[in-house]
Parts: sequence; C-alpha cells; structure tokens
Amino acid sequence: MVDYKEWKEKSVAVGSLYLDPKNPRLPSANATLEQREIIAELVKNDDVYTLAKDIAENGYIPIESLVGLEENGRTFILEGNRRLAALKLLVNPEGAPVSELKRFRKLSSKADLDNIGKVRVIFAASREAAAPLIMRKHTRQQVARWSPLMQARYYRTMAGSGVNLEELARQYGTTPSEIATFLRTDVMYDIACGMDLPSDVAEVVRDPRQFSSSTLKRLLDYGKAQEFLGIQFDEHGNLHGKVDAQEFKRGFVRILTDIARNVIDTRTLNKTDDIEKYLSGLQSDTPNKEKGGSFTAIDLAKTKDSPKQARDVPASGPAAVPTPTRPKPPPKPSVTLIPARARCYVENSRVEEVFNELRRLRVDNFPRASTMLLRILLELSLRHFLEQAGKMKALVSEAKKLKLPDGQPTLRQMLTAVLSDDAIPLTGAHRKKLNQILAQADSNLLLDNMAVCVRENFAFPTAKELHGYWDHFDALLQLMFTEADSQDSESES
Repeated sequence: MVDYKEWKEKSVAVGSLYLDPKNPRLPSANATLEQREIIAELVKNDDVYTLAKDIAENGYIPIESLVGLEENGRTFILEGNRRLAALKLLVNPEGAPVSELKRFRKLSSKADLDNIGKVRVIFAASREAAAPLIMRKHTRQQVARWSPLMQARYYRTMAGSGVNLEELARQYGTTPSEIATFLRTDVMYDIACGMDLPSDVAEVVRDPRQFSSSTLKRLLDYGKAQEFLGIQFDEHGNLHGKVDAQEFKRGFVRILTDIARNVIDTRTLNKTDDIEKYLSGLQSDTPNKEKGGSFTAIDLAKTKDSPKQARDVPASGPAAVPTPTRPKPPPKPSVTLIPARARCYVENSRVEEVFNELRRLRVDNFPRASTMLLRILLELSLRHFLEQAGKMKALVSEAKKLKLPDGQPTLRQMLTAVLSDDAIPLTGAHRKKLNQILAQADSNLLLDNMAVCVRENFAFPTAKELHGYWDHFDALLQLMFTEADSQDSESES
C-alpha cells in the first residue's frame, strides 16, 4: 500500500510545470508531442476554454493539488492536465492555438494573475505509485469511458513502469487476458502509425479519434486473421511475426486502408463468416506464407519501407466499384505541412530532427513556427544535398568572394545552383514552379537574413499559403530526402 504521507507538497510556478505527454487522451502516433501541441489538443477536445473562463471569472479554487512527478529535472503533471492547461493559457495566452488567441487574451485580461501564478503540487514517487490515487479520483468507470486506444495507451504506460498484468487487472477490476488484449491493440496501433500508407488513409489512422480501433480489435480477436497476417501474440500482448516482414506489411496496409475508408467496420465483420469472407477476398494482398521470416514490433520500428509515393490502394467489396457519374471529393488537406506519405531517408541528424518536428506541427495552429521550420528544413536539406553532390565547395568559395555573412551561400543561391544543374531529375513543370519562387524578390521563404522575421511588419504566410509553398518544393524535397545514397556514390567516384 502506498504511504501518501511520504509525498511532499509544494507551491510551484505554473510556468515551470509540464503537461504530461503520456496522458492517455492525447494521440501518440509514434511521437511525443511538444507542450504547445498538447495544449492545442486539450483546447480542441477537452473544453479547456470553459474551465479557463470559470477560473478567470471566479478565481482558482485549490480544492485538490495537482499530482506531479519529477523526471529528468522537470515536473510533469500526471493528474490535472486540463486545469494546468487552463492556468497556463491565462498566465500566457500567447501559447494558445492561433484560432483561439483572441479568446484567451480576453480571458487573461480579466484573470487575477497574481493568484494563479503558483499552484499546489503533490509529488508522487513514481507513475506506478500515482496510479491508484488517480484511479480513485476518476473511478474505474472513467477509464472504461475512454476509447479503446486511450485505454490501451494507459495500460501500456502502467505496464512500462513495471506493473505486472495481474496487478493491473486487480487494480482496475478486469482480467490479465483483457489487459493483454489492450496491450496487443496498442502494439498494432503503433505499428499502423508507422506504416507507409496512402495520404488519406494515414490521415485517419494517425488520428486516434478518427481511426476505428474497435474494427482492428475485432479482426485481431479472430485467430484466422492473425494467421492471415502471419503473426501471433504472447500472453503479455507482445507481437511475434512468423512470415517475411514485407509480406505482413502488405496485408496489414490493406486492412488499415479498408478500415480508414469505411469499407469494413464492426457491423460488416459482425460474425466469423463475415471475417472469413472479407479475408478471402483480399486476394493479391494476402501475405505469402512461403516467404518465411520472423520479426517483432521493435524490428518493424527499426525497418524503413523503401521510399515511394502514396499509393492508391483499392478498397474491397462494393465500395471498390468506381462511380463515374459522381466525381470524387477532393482529399482533405493535411493538418500538418508535411504530408503523411513523405519520408526522410537522409543520413543527417539535423535534417531528420527538423523534418520530424515539422511533421508533428498542426499548421493551422502554428503557422509561424511552421514557416520558420520549413525555412530551416529547406536550407539544411539543400546544403546536405549539394555537399553530397560535391557542389558545395564552389558555392562557399563564391560566397567568400562576395563577402556574404559567415562566408556561406544563401538559400536562394543554393536553390539556383540546383535548378541550373540539368542532371538533377526534376521535370520541367517542377523547375518552373521553383523558378517562380526564385523570381519573387520578397519571398518570405528565401530570406537572406532570417532576422527580418522579428520585425513587426514581417508578414508570415497563412496555413493555406504554406501548403502552397510545400506543393512548389515537394518534388525537390522528396528528391533530397530519398536520393542520398545515389548522391553519396556520385561524390565518392
């Protein structure tokens, strides 16, 4: 039994507290969200504004302390993330999503900031120790009301902290086998988020609030579906592949595609016969069991698919039949600037880091941050590409002659060098798009000096304009992201 008397309580500045990226209500998508992204998710889905409005009008009533945990020199709040988000946006409304800035600025002007600058935090010894306290506050019914993916993520977090399945089952009033089923769902969803999927499918799969995990669970509960994919699970929900990994991916991508496009759901897979009929109709997407192999979830996370454009995977059943009299609706614009199909295979840690940060930012919420990261990504990628092609030394020499800052070529000069090389495989249409940007003397992506961005009259592009920029640079970026090997060999010869 946990001795709560040993837990210390302190008054801590709101600005020094961190929202918990392991909060089960947040989408995981194989990535840890930044603090602003967590705030954006909570504002969008958990009515933080109403709570902040109540605090601004009636004051913060500290009936219960926040529950915190010190990790890596930071204090993360395990319980009370919605309250903390509301307080943070009252203290600093500039942290709100762009669409909510005005509303939170107005609330902040009404709030008594002196009385909400610090809050009481009780410090837990570990996540495991905090779990019973959090559960008593929310009750077992609270966890039961979470979506299957939220439940699965919560149990995975608890299991990862060292709690065995029997103890988890006892604490939450269920069975070890049921916990293992949730862990299995969590494993397969993480794998799904890392798959190379058509852009419209990836958009759904990587959003846990849209993706029908119950349909995936329905399939995985059926032994023949596991047999179809060439996989099995142990008593702890861990994945063990019994077929070549690429064969598994082929079948799994098809299933994910059909779930995301609403070709199948729990109603169409209501009976065993329904599932068998569906699996038998997948035909060319059926994994070839003769190609033996073995893999785990960790192996799949390490393995990168060969780079390719988003594929048009056909749906099964009646939904696969085209309807020429009704044009297809245009695809939804990506919520992030980097489309889901994009992959970065460059062996350059700086390029990879910026790529991964930018692909997690919701461009509508963070257009200014997206602008800056896109600008940095362009410069780093072009520089790496030209270095690998053996063309950077000449540009640096020219920059020194022109006495440019730091003796380095500008982004505009590097882009000009790429477009002047006919050996680089860009179509005439792509070159035309990029030359149009070069022709814009005041293009806010080709600034020679990024310090201009801090000036009050600098106009950041809108989310729509940023998507337009990406469309112009898309082909070149994909070339730079995927042609590293051939460029390396060219420079070595």
